[in-house]
Amino acid sequence: MRKIYFTLLLHLFVFSVFSQKIHIIGLIDYQSDERVYGNKYIKNQLIELENIFRNTDYEVDTIFFLKEELADTNFVIRKIKNLQVNQNDAIFCYVAAHGYNKNNELYPTVRLGTTNQSDIYLGSLKQLLTQKQVRLYVLLNESCNVLYKTQQLFSRNTPRTNLNKKTIKALFNDSKGSFIMMSCNVSQRSIITDEGGIFGQCFFSALNEQFYSELPHWEVIAQKTAQLTPKKVLENDASFIQNPVYENNIQYVESNKTQEEIEKQIVIDVSTNTYRIDDFEIEIKTDKGRNDIVYYKSDTIRYWFKTTKPCFLRLIDIWPDNRICLLLDNYEVKPEEVSKWVEIKIAKGKSIICVAPFGVDYLMSFASTQPFCKLNLMIYKGTKFVKEDLKEVLSCSRNSPNNIVLEDKLLITTKDRLSIAKPK
Repeated sequence: MRKIYFTLLLHLFVFSVFSQKIHIIGLIDYQSDERVYGNKYIKNQLIELENIFRNTDYEVDTIFFLKEELADTNFVIRKIKNLQVNQNDAIFCYVAAHGYNKNNELYPTVRLGTTNQSDIYLGSLKQLLTQKQVRLYVLLNESCNVLYKTQQLFSRNTPRTNLNKKTIKALFNDSKGSFIMMSCNVSQRSIITDEGGIFGQCFFSALNEQFYSELPHWEVIAQKTAQLTPKKVLENDASFIQNPVYENNIQYVESNKTQEEIEKQIVIDVSTNTYRIDDFEIEIKTDKGRNDIVYYKSDTIRYWFKTTKPCFLRLIDIWPDNRICLLLDNYEVKPEEVSKWVEIKIAKGKSIICVAPFGVDYLMSFASTQPFCKLNLMIYKGTKFVKEDLKEVLSCSRNSPNNIVLEDKLLITTKDRLSIAKPK
């Protein structure tokens, strides 16, 4: 649950779908006037996603609200309230229409029809989806967040849409929580083109890229979308600024295991903590000490080790979702480093940054008088992921003939921060 600075940390969870259903909800106005006609692009993208979900063996329930239905906010609310869902389901909701901000609120008010009778506050829609208590809901909003009720045209090429179904399960079946992203911040405009809104184009481009990734992750989709969306749209008009913002409250849990089963497995696997044998000792610490360690999103994390003899060192980080990152392997502790606190350097000029998934990490160090056995790795943009499961990693690290192996571990709690900027 860490990333090396200047890299993106992604996570792969491809398991069977089981009984999960994906509900696609489209509140998309492309009919009220010519300025929003480009939103039809979004509807086409959602139809394409529906086909991909079905081809990945998901059961899909799709709702598109028509022009007349969008004009009646109460009808929209009732229909979403009455949506039949199960605890393991996922909801993918896209809202694209005219929008404005009434009182400098965090979220905009979206005008789904042509009169104020069709207005719905995005914060209320978020609350409505939260009340459904599904495994995951994704809420995308593309509308202005200013005291204007119109959108402007801007030309931009349409990105690729040939999405790959390979990693759909990783993003929907093993993701738990909520993901909310808006096309612009408070007091900014959403820019639309004939091929759809700029935000929507950039979001589906980022989603498309993640479908081809070995390690898809909602956090990366958000970051990529924000990076792709132009910050200053028109050079001759300073008011045309569009800066997407998001909230990410995603945990990654194997869908075929309960949280209790996962926690039990971790406790059993890492219960051994033999850090001293005679005069041979290993100890690790962070820049926040050894006890009650808490880091927040984007914090820099620093680690140190100390041994009482020259040895070989292995350091692994077990994330809350059971993914294993190899931070250090077969590092040879020199005589001049013995009995001193030595800071762990992953790579020259790079730091370890706290990123999702958040929860409890197990940081484990192993000190050996002989080199450790080789682990199979998958390296993605500088980050080393161990292919073996935790049981195999611990067996490989602990069991070596004619060898003394010590280990020390720390429990580290990581927490998210609200990613959406506060209103000025």
